[in-house]
Amino acid sequence: MAHDQTVRAGGFMHVSTYFADVVRTGMTTNHVWEGLRSGVTQDELRRYWAPISPVPYLDRLRNTGQSMLMISGRYDPTFWYEFTADMFQTMRQKGVQLETMTLPCGHYSLELAPFAYSAGLRLGLFLFQNLA
Repeated sequence: MAHDQTVRAGGFMHVSTYFADVVRTGMTTNHVWEGLRSGVTQDELRRYWAPISPVPYLDRLRNTGQSMLMISGRYDPTFWYEFTADMFQTMRQKGVQLETMTLPCGHYSLELAPFAYSAGLRLGLFLFQNLA
């Protein structure tokens, strides 16, 4: 969305500040960090993977009229909620139009009932409202 202003709406599940934070702290990605940690610092990892992370592009999303919905699990051991909450706060501070939904579930349980029903319904309504 940051690279193409014609994209009017986007729905995102599992949200974090930097992809490097997910790799470094996530339960399901810890093996990747373990293989890298002896040769790279946390800050270097953030810098190296910044091109695939949302934070460096947030300023491009300010006042564009684009709408975003971000859905997350409060107890996600892969996308830690502290990074998700930081992302929500940072985006709002930068004036990015944003809707959020946080469900009381984890990473993989977001795809299971009843959480998948809630997330799917909210995403479908969001896209209908913004693209119809």
